[in-house]
Amino acid sequence: INCFVEQGQTEKEFHVYKRPGFTTQTQVNAGAGRGVYYWNGKMYSVTGNQLQTFSNPPPPMDTVGAVDSSGRYFFTSSLGATPLLFLTNGTKAYTVSATNTLTEVTSAIIAQSGFPASQSWVPTPVTIDGYTTLVDFMSAIWTSPINQPGTWPGNNGIAQLEPDRPIALFKHLSYLLCIKEFYTEAFYDAAQTPWPYGRVDGAKMNYGCYDLRTVCDVGGDLIWVARTREGSGTVVHVSSMRPTVVSTPSIERILRAADYTGNVYSWAAKLEGHRLYGLTITNTNITLVYDLTSRMWYQWTDAEGNYLPYSGASIGSAGEVVFQHESNGHFLTADIRALTDDNHSFPVDIYTPNFDGETRRDKTLAKLSICGDQANGSYVQLRYSDDDYQTWVDAGTADLSQNDPFWADLGSFKKRAFRFTHNSNSVFRVQKMEAVLDLGTS
Repeated sequence: INCFVEQGQTEKEFHVYKRPGFTTQTQVNAGAGRGVYYWNGKMYSVTGNQLQTFSNPPPPMDTVGAVDSSGRYFFTSSLGATPLLFLTNGTKAYTVSATNTLTEVTSAIIAQSGFPASQSWVPTPVTIDGYTTLVDFMSAIWTSPINQPGTWPGNNGIAQLEPDRPIALFKHLSYLLCIKEFYTEAFYDAAQTPWPYGRVDGAKMNYGCYDLRTVCDVGGDLIWVARTREGSGTVVHVSSMRPTVVSTPSIERILRAADYTGNVYSWAAKLEGHRLYGLTITNTNITLVYDLTSRMWYQWTDAEGNYLPYSGASIGSAGEVVFQHESNGHFLTADIRALTDDNHSFPVDIYTPNFDGETRRDKTLAKLSICGDQANGSYVQLRYSDDDYQTWVDAGTADLSQNDPFWADLGSFKKRAFRFTHNSNSVFRVQKMEAVLDLGTS
């Protein structure tokens, strides 16, 4: 919890690091964080009912204009003589020019689709070869003319290889993926007129999507919480048009029991050389992080042990990763050198499996040493459980500024689980524990 893991390249040993801390970079006009995107050298964010932009955070900040204050916004952009940013929440849509002229284009989309605004469209626009593309809830895929996302002439095709309800529309490589309830269909630019796309029949995937808000582009790959007709709660990673299940059985138990009726957020970030996919389910009070580099799962929390309150992430104008706060819209950066979250320390927790030394004979633990980085002001609390995690005994705190931080005289046991907690404003990296054990006769 609140860690990430690296493996040594030579001896293949594992190291557990404290996660990066989050620091407020830019304070915006307060409002719910509804989306953040980097375009044309600037950061654009929707907070509450305002679209705002930053030329180089921290401020100056410019308010572009008022937008609809519901749901989450997704973005794409176009080139041409008049480059435009296109954003939509599924019921309203807007374009923004390079000079920050905001234009609503909702009526143009509704007029071409023929569906009332209450049914609207899936709020994930995609641009391929200049065609800005949307899919409505009847599986009709609509496109604008090249580099004209404010105009919708009514040209569409149908994603009907499977008669499922569309959940999301995303780009992967040069393909358009229509992610539906139980299946995913792929299209490519076939240079046809008036509708440009052709279907890639052999690229059909037998994974749909449980919730649009779980889908995230991670460096060109796609990750989401998938569902099939066998069940829901599987995390699938699509790379080079190949889907791979990356969730473990324990992660899937969490996802299947989760409550998706509240806010759900997903984000992608590359931090400290690790490619990360973050998934927050607020009603279940959990943030799960999948590390594509180490292929491991973590749980990250705030300083109080609750979910991480960040609704999205994007690259910033200085190349940093910028996170958007869910409730006030502020921008934060993550840095391994930031030892706290805005001066609030957060706990690092490591739970071990039950340890029995491959024998159920009594064992007396005379000494337990922790092997990690030596740092001033760094302390680790040890607790242990001899009854399958039901109750915990506090064994005290070790000072990691010492050459040999350890705990002594820890009693006897047949099997024991350990919990190590680090809650200091200091660096933390640990490799292993070393135990001095005496084996009993029974």
